[in-house]
Formats: sequence, structure tokens, C-alpha cells
Amino acid sequence: MFHTHPPKKEEELRLSGDPRYSHLSEDLHVEISTFAAPAEAHARIAYALAEVRRFLVPFPN
Repeated sequence: MFHTHPPKKEEELRLSGDPRYSHLSEDLHVEISTFAAPAEAHARIAYALAEVRRFLVPFPN
């Protein structure tokens, strides 16, 4: 599941001190792995990277 908050709201939540939002102060870490034959594994990783990359580009203001 993927959620986004407007930048001002996200900053407000980050500074709130609420433990539910403490992750907003942490660096983003993503692990992508697969088990398959080399050619299939390469294709799966390429597809996954393309999907994740869409979410790493900041929204225009």
C-alpha cells in the first residue's frame, strides 16, 4: 500500500512526536530480490526497479 501526504501535512506529522509517524524522519530503504533463473531474475528486477522508480521522483509543487 502506498500513501502520500501533502508536504506541509507530512512535515506536521513528522514533527508531532507521535510514534506512528516517526518513520517520516528516517531514510527510505527498499530491498528488491528474486529467485529465478538468471534471465528471468534480471527481467523481474528490471520491472521492479521501474515500478519503484516512479515513486522516488518528487511530486511537482
